[in-house]
Amino acid sequence: MSFLRHAATIAALLLCLPIHASHAKDAVKRRAEAADRASADSAVADGLHAMISTAKLDDFKRFREEWYGTPVGHAPHLATTDRVHRGEPFVVAVAYGGCAPKDASETDIAAGKVPCAARLDLRMTDPAGKTSLPGNDLSLADQQPAAPAGIVQLSPVTLQITFDATDADGPYRIEATVDDPDNNRVLRIATTVELLPDASAP
Repeated sequence: MSFLRHAATIAALLLCLPIHASHAKDAVKRRAEAADRASADSAVADGLHAMISTAKLDDFKRFREEWYGTPVGHAPHLATTDRVHRGEPFVVAVAYGGCAPKDASETDIAAGKVPCAARLDLRMTDPAGKTSLPGNDLSLADQQPAAPAGIVQLSPVTLQITFDATDADGPYRIEATVDDPDNNRVLRIATTVELLPDASAP
């Protein structure tokens, strides 16, 4: 299987500042405590909300163009999928909102002056239970400022996956952990994609 991160992810990794060991330990603890709560593709915690979706590559490209090319009031539709074939690329995307610090003023948030400090972990578990970590401790917003309450944002960080002949048929569970350390909030969301058996030869 091959993983391809969005270019923004690589930029985010290059721009990350060193994290003190104590902060890193706290982050790991928060994420571990949230691990058993990943039972749905969306979650809310104290104003922070997030949703994970999977879509075929072409469908996601159309959605992303519409998302960034239309007014905020317009809600583009993403045609999601939960089944793929080998060699068929699909994208894992995360939408979120409410990541501004609690003490930030509404005026500064509306003016795009408030950063979103939330972090994102992505992992996938295959039908045999083996887990891979395609994205760890990434910036959820990648310098995109926090939006006012009620506004949904699309994370610039996406993950493109293509299954190959070495991958077993069956369900693959994809989990995302959204960690907002400034406000001590953690969300764990998950979805499943099934790798279908190859079509029988005619």
